[in-house]
Amino acid sequence: MPQGSVVSKPCFSQLEGIPTVGSSGFWGSFWGGYHFVKHAREVVKEGYDKYHGRAFKVRMPYRWVIIATGPDLVNDIKRAPDDMMSFDEAVNDVSAQV
Repeated sequence: MPQGSVVSKPCFSQLEGIPTVGSSGFWGSFWGGYHFVKHAREVVKEGYDKYHGRAFKVRMPYRWVIIATGPDLVNDIKRAPDDMMSFDEAVNDVSAQV
């Protein structure tokens, strides 16, 4: 089973150096968000195959999502202190958008 983690809610300026799966232009990313809804498995697999061992971003309808792949990045996320990454805050962010 491939290892991966999802990190949500970054500021746009922090995303510039992260590779994109799909289009990152305004209209392209808008379309990409809705494409992701129907083809999430294929989009994530494309990113995993292309950027394994690195992080990449995919567009969802209302936000970018960062996916970290490979055991090193996943372990870094697991070891991150709660003040850096909080499961409760991530759930609150997602709940607020629904």
